[in-house]
Amino acid sequence: MIYPSDIALAGGGLSAVGSPWNDASVCACCGKPIAAGDLAVPSPFGPTFTDDLSLAARSGVVCGACAVLLGAGALKLFQKAVVTRDGIFPLAKDAHRAWLFLTPPEPPFVAVVSTTMQQHLIWRTPVTVSKDLLIVRLGQRIMRIRRPVLLAAIEWCEQAGVAFQVAVAAQSAAQAASSAAEVPAGGKRPRKPTKAQQAAELAPPHPFVELDREASSLRHGVIRSDMEAVPEARPYLARLRALNPGELWALASLVKRNRPTPEQPPNIAGTQEEDDQ
Repeated sequence: MIYPSDIALAGGGLSAVGSPWNDASVCACCGKPIAAGDLAVPSPFGPTFTDDLSLAARSGVVCGACAVLLGAGALKLFQKAVVTRDGIFPLAKDAHRAWLFLTPPEPPFVAVVSTTMQQHLIWRTPVTVSKDLLIVRLGQRIMRIRRPVLLAAIEWCEQAGVAFQVAVAAQSAAQAASSAAEVPAGGKRPRKPTKAQQAAELAPPHPFVELDREASSLRHGVIRSDMEAVPEARPYLARLRALNPGELWALASLVKRNRPTPEQPPNIAGTQEEDDQ
């Protein structure tokens, strides 16, 4: 079995800490078996530890890899990143997230995005082992992204937008023609298109009311009502409604007026020393 903490140490060029453990046990954090003689530390979790439900076991011992990740320096280093055995790559920018979603690195890797400061993320995140099923921990939530579905969803957004654009343009043309026919000689000029109509005619609009990069807004993933009114857009909107939370969250970084170009982030391994344990 591949453990997330082991990938993090390899990618970060870090070393396990602790003392040789006397008896065979299991890591309270990641659940990795600890053989007698393996580096480990006593469990440091006290009454104020808030991620108690995420512990893999109540063994009272933490493996040497997870012990490194409990330090403040590691918590900061692994806040928003995809971690492979070759390095640590930040995920703060949409261009970097587009790289992960559209052209992911070779598995196995661990991907995390913090939603608050000082979150324990790596050791409790499932390892991604396939490019077609990306797993990202977003704060307290696990986001599973079926990449073939995500790629199709980008097309569905575009097709729905085009259908809406055509419908709005046709409506504007019909209104202009009707207004022109009704204006007597010497009368007032036809009313100019609204800003919304002008915007719709310039480019396909966003099919959602809102897409939130933290997936916390109540409006996140809600389809626009004016989109619903266009029959030609409804088949695409129905498919978009079937997306899971992870795929909707990924779209927030991909489906934008100015779409980001995937950009591999720099390897930040070695930029921060781990804390003494």
